[in-house]
Amino acid sequence: MYETSDKNASLIKLYAGVSHAPITSSLMYDLYQHLPSDTDFTILKDHGIQGFNLAFIGGTALYHRIGDITANTSLYSIQHQGEEALALARALATNPPSEKASGDVIIFDVFRHVIWWPKEYTPFLILAAFDALSLRGIGDSGVSSYICHGCFHSVADLSVVWPSFRKSRKNIYYFVGLAAVITILFSVVGNYYPRDSDKNPYPTNLMYAQDDAGNPHWLFIFRKRSIWKVQSLFQSASFSAEPNPQKLIPWLSSNFPFYAAPAPRLPVALPQIEIVSRNRNQGKLSIHARLVSPQNTDRVTLYFSPTARIVSMQIAGQAIPDLDQSQIDYFYGWHRYLSTPITGGVDVQFVLDEAGTTDMYVVDENYGLPREGKALLNARPKEASASQDGDTTIFFRHIRLESQ
Repeated sequence: MYETSDKNASLIKLYAGVSHAPITSSLMYDLYQHLPSDTDFTILKDHGIQGFNLAFIGGTALYHRIGDITANTSLYSIQHQGEEALALARALATNPPSEKASGDVIIFDVFRHVIWWPKEYTPFLILAAFDALSLRGIGDSGVSSYICHGCFHSVADLSVVWPSFRKSRKNIYYFVGLAAVITILFSVVGNYYPRDSDKNPYPTNLMYAQDDAGNPHWLFIFRKRSIWKVQSLFQSASFSAEPNPQKLIPWLSSNFPFYAAPAPRLPVALPQIEIVSRNRNQGKLSIHARLVSPQNTDRVTLYFSPTARIVSMQIAGQAIPDLDQSQIDYFYGWHRYLSTPITGGVDVQFVLDEAGTTDMYVVDENYGLPREGKALLNARPKEASASQDGDTTIFFRHIRLESQ
């Protein structure tokens, strides 16, 4: 159990009373909040509905990767989650938590018991936990590097919490000692954490991209600082760091180093959008179009420029909800809409505010690389693995919609 609704004191009391084998920690949710992700529980929280969010943890090396299949699912985990969910559902039905629950709490489990206390008591413990986990990012350094790194962070943390604890010398000694113990403990554990291997791979996705000007590229994102681990990729193609990936793919945004190399041009029919009708009314531009994918690819995507003011969108007769800002920010300000290809094309209807020119791209996406990418696939180290959507091949066409 890694998430609850806000003001969760009464929820945690209920959870502690009915859970037979709790596995939980507030740190899980603190880390999750820093990720650009939502869950099915997000919309319930947004509407003020109280509850719990349960998920599997463990085997993270397989998460959203090629090994993320039912054969690698633990029946024990499924049974455990079912028992926990059933117990909580019964408890919520018979003893619903107070809507006036006061305050948030910190929670974790110890030997099948739930330990919790008010959140405001533990600013330093949260910082220390983050420090311990950040030690994993050092790479392949020895234990001395972990300890030095941890000590540095502990001093920084103490400077943050000093105003809260300076009135009590006893508290300061207690937290300094606890920080040292936690830092050294996690330093040693982190030093012996499993290294990158075929069973614990690091994510390295490969991509082939070709635009309507016939400019093809191989691309990959590497999420670690130790780029030497994928030197074999540099030997298979003329990769170089690309500081401005939007020059190649306008909607592409990444917080990690991006690398590009020239690729062979493929004689492929590009996707297109055929305008059926366009009408202007009260400052709005309504367009009815036919989205066509000659390749009948795995999916077709529409990207509208950050300046586009989209009033409404329909794909295959289905109204598409407005995108929230986090979805737009994820694609560098571009508005992204997905469609599953339909033989012969799919109807698209959208309304724009008539304010200047709107740029858009229609994109064919296929999973995997073309056969010309076999050398790259062979060059990818066995310690690396595709993740999320995996390796992809995209062909895209630029379209400019004039307001006049």
